[in-house]
Amino acid sequence: MNEVGGFEYLTNLASAVPSTHSFETYETLIYEAFRLRDVQSAALAFASSPTDEGITELYQKTIEAQEVGVKETRTKMDVLTEIFMSMEEDHGDLTGVNTGLADLNAMTGGWQKSDLIIVAARPSMGKTAFALNLGYNNALNGGVTDVFSLEMSDTQLTHRMLSSIGSIEGTKWRNPKRYFSEDDYDRANKAMGEYEKLDIYIHDHPTQTVADIRSKIRKTKKDHPDQDHLVIIDYLQLITPIGKAESKNHEVGEITRELKNMARSFNVPIILLSQLSRGVEARNDKRPMMSDLRDSGSIEQD
Repeated sequence: MNEVGGFEYLTNLASAVPSTHSFETYETLIYEAFRLRDVQSAALAFASSPTDEGITELYQKTIEAQEVGVKETRTKMDVLTEIFMSMEEDHGDLTGVNTGLADLNAMTGGWQKSDLIIVAARPSMGKTAFALNLGYNNALNGGVTDVFSLEMSDTQLTHRMLSSIGSIEGTKWRNPKRYFSEDDYDRANKAMGEYEKLDIYIHDHPTQTVADIRSKIRKTKKDHPDQDHLVIIDYLQLITPIGKAESKNHEVGEITRELKNMARSFNVPIILLSQLSRGVEARNDKRPMMSDLRDSGSIEQD
């Protein structure tokens, strides 16, 4: 009691509130103040004795603080009621985010919210082009797409999208002044007009961490609460780790675990691009297997 100001302070606090109508607003203000104070104390502790372990601890504390106040406790009856109500609804052919590909929709029902989906291949097999197509299709259907590109700049990715939208040969973007025909110019201008209207956001900083990705997803969710949200990350092995890990395997495992948790906490599908090991090239049968995923056995697990 004394730690929070004593009996007199609490009495004055209660009488200072004119109505309980705005209770949730007051509650949010207290959560915000607590979060900031908690992170501030952790940051001050790190500033006084900075260590590699301290970086990880500060990162974890920041993540924990961001989740304060957003946890919901659901009873068994809440879950059963939700299931019962859903039995009366016709969800149509799609239960998730539209992939834009009819056969893939038929197999998956769309990208399911809270799923972490791995798209893996050897280099130069078209992972990025495929993923951009998925992101574009989602935006075209009224959704919002976050693209985290650790390999290419936003200009390069936008060139690819404009090529796809306008049916323009990609190599011509190297020098449009020299290679574009009149028809190419017209199609490029129309493609730019169409692309500008879509909710596609490219984050191309080359040293993005899981914390950076989390904060940008949170902002997009806040700005576009009512739209189907799709997250694309290109690609796993380039995400900058926080702190030092025992090995690359542990590092990658930690990142995929965080991304799976993120997909669940934000309730969005995350499409994560990944490299395959060279093992697939050494076999007669080139069809990839789960074990070909590079760097960690925990990728397919997560």
